[in-house]
Amino acid sequence: MAVVYGSAKGLDLKHKQIVGQNTPGVPGVSETDEDYGSGLAVGDLDGDGAADLVVGAPGEDVGEVQSDGTFAVLWGGKRGLSGGTAVATGTEEDRVDAETPALGDFNGDGHLDLATGKPSAVRAVRPHHGRCEEPDPGS
Repeated sequence: MAVVYGSAKGLDLKHKQIVGQNTPGVPGVSETDEDYGSGLAVGDLDGDGAADLVVGAPGEDVGEVQSDGTFAVLWGGKRGLSGGTAVATGTEEDRVDAETPALGDFNGDGHLDLATGKPSAVRAVRPHHGRCEEPDPGS
């Protein structure tokens, strides 16, 4: 996946970064037909003032489970994206809809949250300050 950074004048084609699961610090293993990057969302998830990138891979295999889907947050900083954290991984019974990430303050705590899924089965993850947690169903 190619990331082109912007400036006050627009896109800066000289300032780009190629990122994939073979990039050091990025979670997961590159596979054929995983569709890495087909779901994307951008926001400052850790509160450092830099944009972080949520990347979905709907065809990602995890262990013996085929195409269960995953999300990872690639942390942004002054030098671009570096490192990442896996924030959601599907299972055989509960696959991640990795093509439809949505960021917003869904619980009103002042922090961005990540939600994904179909209306009948929404999953939420709270990636804050470099760590991720699954919320309690009642919160």
